[in-house]
Amino acid sequence: MNRFEKVEFLQETCAEGIAPNNQNVLFQELVSWMTENEFTEFYEHFCDHHEICKTQEELNSVMGV
Repeated sequence: MNRFEKVEFLQETCAEGIAPNNQNVLFQELVSWMTENEFTEFYEHFCDHHEICKTQEELNSVMGV
């Protein structure tokens, strides 16, 4: 997944208030200005720190699907 797909995944799977929606211009700008490596580092840290599944496969595994 690229960074925008990862953001969309968080928006679709996290509880309200965890991941900003598409209306949050500041967040969207930050994501677009980060390099791929910077975003990957942020995404890994954010998901690990908040115990959030990083992929649909990981979520399915946790949910027993």
